[in-house]
Parts: sequence; structure tokens; C-alpha cells
Amino acid sequence: MCDIKICRLIGWAIVIMFSSHAIAQSRIVGTIVDEKGQPLDAVDVGCFSCDSVKLSTTLSDAKGTFSLKVPDAGKYMLRLACVGFKDAVLRLDVNKEENKLGQITMHSVSVQLAEVEVQAQTAIRQIDRTLLFPTKEQKKHAFNGYNVLYNMMIADLDVDPFTKEIKRHNQDVVLCINGREAKPHEIEQMDPRDIRRIDCYDYHPEFPMQTVVDFVLVNRQYGGNVNVNARQALARVDDKVHASAQVYYKKHEFSAGVSDTYQNFTQDKTSQSDYQFRMENGSVLNSREKGLPMKNKGNNVNAYLQYLHTMAHDRLSAQLWINAQRPDVTSSSVHTYDWDEFSTLSTNERTRSKNRAPGGMLSYEHYFQNQSKLTVSMIYNYGNNTYTRTYQAWNDGALYDDNLTDIAEHYHYYNPRIKYMHNFKNGLSLNMMLEHVQQNIYSTHTGTNEGKEKYLSGKTTGIVSMAKQWDKVMGALTLMGGRQTTEQEQKHHEFVYNGQFMLQYMPSKKHMVRAMTAAVYVPLEFKWRSTIDQPMDFMQIKRGNPDLKDIKAFDVMVDYSYNRPWGTLGATLENQFYLDNFSIYTYRENDKFVHSYYSGGHAHILVGEVRGSVNLIPKMLTLKANGGYRRGYVDSWKTHRVSTWIYGADLLFTYKGWMASAKLRSRQISEEFVMYKNYSGATHSFNIGYASNALNVVLDVRNPFHAPRKYGSYFSVDYRESSKNYMVDRGVFLTVSYRFRFGNKKHRFGEVEIESVDNGSAILH
Repeated sequence: MCDIKICRLIGWAIVIMFSSHAIAQSRIVGTIVDEKGQPLDAVDVGCFSCDSVKLSTTLSDAKGTFSLKVPDAGKYMLRLACVGFKDAVLRLDVNKEENKLGQITMHSVSVQLAEVEVQAQTAIRQIDRTLLFPTKEQKKHAFNGYNVLYNMMIADLDVDPFTKEIKRHNQDVVLCINGREAKPHEIEQMDPRDIRRIDCYDYHPEFPMQTVVDFVLVNRQYGGNVNVNARQALARVDDKVHASAQVYYKKHEFSAGVSDTYQNFTQDKTSQSDYQFRMENGSVLNSREKGLPMKNKGNNVNAYLQYLHTMAHDRLSAQLWINAQRPDVTSSSVHTYDWDEFSTLSTNERTRSKNRAPGGMLSYEHYFQNQSKLTVSMIYNYGNNTYTRTYQAWNDGALYDDNLTDIAEHYHYYNPRIKYMHNFKNGLSLNMMLEHVQQNIYSTHTGTNEGKEKYLSGKTTGIVSMAKQWDKVMGALTLMGGRQTTEQEQKHHEFVYNGQFMLQYMPSKKHMVRAMTAAVYVPLEFKWRSTIDQPMDFMQIKRGNPDLKDIKAFDVMVDYSYNRPWGTLGATLENQFYLDNFSIYTYRENDKFVHSYYSGGHAHILVGEVRGSVNLIPKMLTLKANGGYRRGYVDSWKTHRVSTWIYGADLLFTYKGWMASAKLRSRQISEEFVMYKNYSGATHSFNIGYASNALNVVLDVRNPFHAPRKYGSYFSVDYRESSKNYMVDRGVFLTVSYRFRFGNKKHRFGEVEIESVDNGSAILH
């Protein structure tokens, strides 16, 4: 009996001991924001005892909130650190189970920062995005933002720094800088050393139906940099020169740049096409066109000026730009016919154009204290374009056909936009946008066929997007509706709509599941609606169709990713469905064959893909690969099926100042839903580079083993075509980039200020 009592006493003592320890556990919670009241994520929050012993550490989430546990009531020090912001320490007197610090404001640094390398984690997965921290090596072997993004080897992003193309699941992405939509020239002039991190959004409240890549840069308030880079093809005249400069002064930033691309070379291998024409009497005419060496000559000049003014709660951005192009292409070919009238026809075709497109943008953003943001912007672009095509054909030395097409075009583009975004405390975010897009095109045709036409298109749309975040789940709903008015020969009004619902589930930092469904309205281009015939040769005519309907597209996608420190694995299944499908249609009209366009029917595309990015040797060797299957089915004026395997691989090696990479891509099928089976052959490229301080030298070798080809095939009742075109994306290119900074000063961090904090908000200086 005594033993039983002793056991009971011991048991109660153990229960009291553990329960008292549990009660003694205290929690510290708070929210970290910047001067504009915007939440700061990925802030390193560490808790220390008074004798500087680290007790625990965590990172703030996307809402800026953090939570730490301390073993007992008492006095502690809380240290907050974030690249681009002043480090600070709070002295706390913890005497409660839950100590709410409220809102803590961190101030950005006003001095130049030295290189900072995040060694603990290079990627942090959050419910709505992935935070990527480029290493020192990845930034060293890059001379602009495109190179840094490629060096990150992100599994589901296809980045080509040579062509400046970035795609995700074969869709274009929106590029931003510090939350502001950026132009391509801003990414090209970016100093990689200024990149604090890169945020890849699955869902962005301001761009709810697109993938967003946001470059988060260090806040600079003085100094500047100048960048000059040149790229030259080693075997032909094909070069590009780019120069840009940035100056920072307090809250002002000035940028300017100019680039010039010049080509003047002859392409030896060009094209070969086979045609079959079914004549009115039932006979069949076969023809083969073989391209002769083609002369490529052109000059493309881009220039811009930009001003950015950043205040505590406001940001003003203004840009001016101009683009001037003068391509001049001369091609010759030999046609062979199995026709009694003639067997061989020699042709010469020359296309020239002059395009001048000045434009500008003005944007103003205001950040409210209540987690709200208002953006007002206006974009205007003007185009003055001329296009001239001369076509001549000879039969046995005698001129057989002579066509001239001369088009003068004036283009006006207006895009006023207003956005409002608000983040609620319960994790709900609301984004509303109202915009109008106006495109006015006036063209005059002279030559063989003369006439004037205009195309006026105005679309006013409103977008409402709502997202709700829970602990492990995020849901987002986006609705867009508006009215589109087009005027060509007559006015036409149509209601347009887009909608998307996305659900993401992240049971842990390792796993992410995303499901998305969308309905999208796809407008067609003016050139497909043109009412003036454009002769191609003595037998063929191009003709638009003003009665075309815009495409209605529906998309369902499921995506899974598995994230580990050594890399990322993932899989995607996507089902696309199109109504009022747009397709090419060729028919015989008397003795001519007319190439026109058709609306109707539906198309269905199914894509399955697996992908992965693995660090084979940390900080030295990375492999990225993908593989899958794509199948397309079209039911319009005829039934059409296309299927192909897709694959790709990238390998990146870095060691000290040296870098080497290799890229392989499978053949790409495009435009299968327009009835024209069009696909490009597999492509490959290699490059090797060396970086030393501000100098980068890169040698790009593109498709060295064979000239890339583009294949096409099409047939209707009266016409059949198959073609093979050699692409000019081949050669060896040398790129040299030099960037220097001025106004740099070494910074010595002094003592961190310490202040007592109660349950109200804390301001860190």
C-alpha cells in the first residue's frame, strides 16, 4: 500500500514538473514591414539570451509575420536582419505566454552594401511564391538579370539569355523590379550585384493570371554604374552593341541606354517547298520551289530614358523610348513545274520595311498605411511603318509576272490603367483594376492592288482578383469582364471575359500541389482581317477575313513540385480546349488559289511533363532536365491530329572565374491548331565564359552540328504544301561586357541601437 502511494506521489510530481515547464514556455510574435507598410518576408529573426547565447531562429513569412518560442519568462534580445535593410536588436522583457510586438518597421540602408551571399538557403518555398537567393558565383558569372535567372537553373522556367526569352509552361512571364513591372531593357541593364533575391510568383495579386518574376534589388541612394557590352558573330556581320548608365541620388534614379543591332550577311541554305495545285478541270499541277542564297541586311536601334522617384509612401516612374528598324531581305528561288506552258520559273523577291515606334509611360504608386496600394499609369506608343515587297518571275528569260506591294501604316496605342490592392489582416487580399486599351491602325496600299483601310479596336475591361491564405492552403479567384469594340468596314461590339481559379496546397516545405482552371478570351491580329488582297505570285493570293471571331480558350492544369536543398523535382498535366478555333484555309477561286482564314470548330491539346533541377556538385555543377508528351486534336473544316515527345536539358558548371553551360531542346510544335503543322527541329548550344571583377567574356556556340530547320505541312481539298526552312540561329558569338561603378563607399556598421518594446509597434532605426 505504501509503495502505491509513493508511485502516485512520483507520478504527480512528474506531471506537475512537465506542466509547469509547458506553462513557462512563452511565445513572441510580430509583423515586420518596411517604411511603406509593406510586409517583409525572409527576414532572419534570432532570439538571444542576455549573454548572447542563441536560443532560436526563424524567418518571417510572406505576410511579414514571425513566431518564436522562448524557454521561460525573462529578458531576451531579438535580432532582425535582412539584406538591404538596417540590422537591429530589440531588448524584450518577456512575462507572458504570448508576447505580441505588433508592427515592427525596418528602414532600408542608405549606403552601398558589399557583396552578401546567403549560404544557409538558396531557395525558400512559400505558399504563393519561391524566394530565390542568387549565390556570389551565380551573380559573378552574369552581366544582366537574364544571365542571373539562367544561372539559378529554376526547374520550371525556360530562360534563354541569348534571345532574352523567359517562359514557364510555354507561356511568357511578367518581369518586375521591386514590385514594379519592368521593360526588357531594364532587365538587360541590371547590375547583378544589386540583386538581393528573386521572387517567382505562382500567384501575384497585381498580375493574377500570369507568372511573375520579381527582381528584388538593393535600395541605393547615391553613386551609379555604367555598362557596355558588345556581341559579334565570328563568321558573319551580325553584331549588337549596348550601352547604359544609371545614377542614384537620394530618392532619385536616372537611367539611359541605347542599343544597335546590325546584320549584313548572306544565308547560303534557305528553303525548299513542294506544292500541289488541283486545277478546275481536275488536273494536278506539281511545283517545287528551291531557295537560293538570301541576302539579310538590317539595322535596329533602341534608345530609352527613365526616371524613378521613390518616397516613403509614393513612387513615380517615367519612361521615354524609341525603336527604329530597317530590315531589308532579298531572296531568289527557282520554281520547277510539271506543266506544259513552262517547266522552270526563276523568281526574285525583296522585302523592305521602315519602322519607327516612339512611346512613353508614366506611372504613379501610392502606399497607404492600411496595407493598401493605388497605381495609376498611362502608356502611349506610336508607329510609323512602311512595307514594300517586289516580286518578279521569269520564264526562259522573259518577264512572266511582276507584283508590287507597298503599304504605309500609322499605328496608335493608348493604355490608361488604374489599380487598387488591399491586404486584410485575416490573410485575404483584394485587387481591382480598370483599364482601356485602344489600338488605331490606318494603312494605305499602293502598287498592284490599291486601297485604304482602317482598323480601330478599343477594349475596356475590369478585373477583380481575390486570394485567401491559410496555414497550408491558398485559393485565388480572378474575374475579368469588359466590352470590345472593333471598327473595320463596320462597327462590331462584343463582350469579353477571362476567369481563373487557382488552389495551392503546401503540406510542408518539401511538397507543393497546384491546381488551376481558366477561361481566356484570345483576340486576333489585324493582318488576319485585312480586306485588301496581297498577291504572292501569278497563282496565289493572301486574303484576310473580316468576319473572324476571337478564340475562346479553356485551360485546366495540375502541377506538383518536390523541393529539397539539393534540387527540385516536379510534374505537370495540362489540358487546353479552344472554341471558335482560328485556322488557315486555302481554296480555288477561278484560276487563283486564295490563302485565307477560318473561324469555327474546336481544338484540344493535352500536355504531360516531368522536370527536375539537381545540384550534382554544390555551387559547381547543376543539371536541369524535362521530358513529356504533347498531343493536339483539331476538329474544324477538317480533322487534324499532331503529337510529339518533348524534352530538354541544361548543364551549368562554375569554378572560380570560369563558367560553362550546355543546352538541348527537342523539336517544338507550334500552330498545330491552325491546321498548319509547323515544328522546328531540335536545337543545341554551348557557351564558356570568364569573369574577372567588372569584366565578363562569353563565347556562345549555337547549333554547331547542324543548321536548325523549321518544317511545315498543310493540305486542303485543292491545295497541298510541305516546306523546309533553314533558320539563321547558328554560329559562334563572342560577347564582352564591362561594368564599372562610381560613388562607392565602404560602410562600417556601428553599434546596433537597442530599445525596449512593449506590446505596441516597434520602430527600428
